[in-house]
Amino acid sequence: MQKNHEVSDEELKKVIADFLEMGHVDNIVAMFRHDQRYYQWVGEIVADERFSVRLGISVLFEELKELEPDQLRLAIPSLTQLLN
Repeated sequence: MQKNHEVSDEELKKVIADFLEMGHVDNIVAMFRHDQRYYQWVGEIVADERFSVRLGISVLFEELKELEPDQLRLAIPSLTQLLN
């Protein structure tokens, strides 16, 4: 019998933040390029208390700006929600 081991959104957000903290931005760039729903989580991730995670988001967006500049707008709603 095969078990279904799906990762929850909350677990995945933690993984993204942890990878950013460790400096594995290239992995997260690949994830964002593969699945655009991650842009919806940027506000939550940037609210992380760890400075290295917030810095990682900056590096991530510098990379994404070069690779997929039209997709950056997808993060606006989550960032707007954070600012409110």
